Amino acid sequence: MYEQVSFLDISHFMAVKRWVHASWVMLVKHVYHTLWNLTIIGGLIKGYSYFAVPYIVAENPSVPAGQAILLSRKMMNGHKFELFKYQFTLLGWNLLAFVTFGFSDLLYGASYNLACMTEFYAKVRALAIENGIEGTELLNDPHLFEKADRILLTETYFDVVDAITEAHENRVELTGWRKVVADNFGIWLGSDTDKKAYDEQEGRRVAIARYKESMAGRAYPQWLNPLWPKDEMK
Repeated sequence: MYEQVSFLDISHFMAVKRWVHASWVMLVKHVYHTLWNLTIIGGLIKGYSYFAVPYIVAENPSVPAGQAILLSRKMMNGHKFELFKYQFTLLGWNLLAFVTFGFSDLLYGASYNLACMTEFYAKVRALAIENGIEGTELLNDPHLFEKADRILLTETYFDVVDAITEAHENRVELTGWRKVVADNFGIWLGSDTDKKAYDEQEGRRVAIARYKESMAGRAYPQWLNPLWPKDEMK
């Protein structure tokens, strides 16, 4: 549901200290799949059974490996052949990638295929929750799939709005030749106190920029931003 996604969001698992755990879940999934590949047809079937595991882990990076695999199997029950047919419709893109030595994937194909698979998962996820499949309570981040309302956004981002306002009101401004020297040569000409305040301000600015990008992907981002021009508010 995000219209804008910060490149820094790629470090989300590290920020929540779940990078190792998420990697472990994916390793277990691949080990299981490899073992099933030793059978005649099990690898093909289990490849579709385990399809949802990466998406489950992305939504809930704390989910145990066994539960993620089990939930994926339950969610994909009755949808494996649907996924096969859906993937078959993307065969043209795969052939184009083959004849262009992957260049088309780099430009467009890979992201298009991933977007299609994500949309397929979103529908399977919605059906699983609607049908009350056991284990769907592990899918605990619904706002990846639906927009939050104004009240929830206000409650969630209240401290972010305060931080934006505070940063705007207590800025350490650099002007003239001091700014040129600092920006282009990394040399600070001034008091240590001002330098410390400026460094802290720049650190907050980077963090706030990320928060604002996240807010921009939600509903009514302008309404939440006190620095947004009033005539552009909706």
